[in-house]
Amino acid sequence: NKNSYKYNIENKNVYLKVIEVQSIFPNKLLLKAKERKSLFYICGNGKYFIIDEDFKILEIAKNIEKIKSYNLIELNINDKNNNRVPFFDFFSISDNAFEIGQYINENNKILNSLNNFNEIIKNFTVKLNDFICLEICETKESKINLNMYTSTKNLGVLLTLENLIDNSDNKIIKLFNALETLLKKEKIKTTYGNLKINDNLNCSWHNL
Repeated sequence: NKNSYKYNIENKNVYLKVIEVQSIFPNKLLLKAKERKSLFYICGNGKYFIIDEDFKILEIAKNIEKIKSYNLIELNINDKNNNRVPFFDFFSISDNAFEIGQYINENNKILNSLNNFNEIIKNFTVKLNDFICLEICETKESKINLNMYTSTKNLGVLLTLENLIDNSDNKIIKLFNALETLLKKEKIKTTYGNLKINDNLNCSWHNL
């Protein structure tokens, strides 16, 4: 059972991601794998959950110093009143329910919408380490938006993806294409602004 081998190997080596398992006649398996990279962190009850692009928990740290050394992106949650709320409280789950090696986005439609975030943005002008924070925000209409902040050292741009649940991959691609176009045409003006994309895939820019 190839899936069983994959599960056991990844379970014992949390930083290993098995890409492919091939059968070699008569009795061997060839595994192709890569190293998982830490990407986000989530704070909960004095603990810091370090997760990768698949939302797999790679480490659980007890102090912020380790987080700073990894140059990770913070994942925050805002409620309908635009107040910061604890990540696990928003999803009505206990942080104690998760251990190293588990996936935080299991059975979670909102977080599953972000599954390919890292792969999508690799190909664009704005590099991954320009982001200082991601916010999942609940609107008054009970929709979920995604806010992405770039560092003020670079641009200080707030990217907003409206209604994260629907068509998120295409929205993110179009949003970054629009940002790339802005950077080429209006380098001076593309700073301290809000670039937003809605359900109709229409982008808008507002200076802050």
